[in-house]
Amino acid sequence: MDVTTTAQVVGFFIWLFFITAGTFTLLFIIGMIPFWITMATIKRINPRWAEKISEWILEF
Repeated sequence: MDVTTTAQVVGFFIWLFFITAGTFTLLFIIGMIPFWITMATIKRINPRWAEKISEWILEF
């Protein structure tokens, strides 16, 4: 079964899209872990501060 060059190129770009999307998703999740830990710590110490920070982020 022979795959044409056009199909190979299209397949490559589809593969590239999924690899790129997955990479950025993983980087985003890994980058958010320190923020989640920090917010959990602040919430444990002073829930009002955590609420104010969350409101500030949502308004920003």
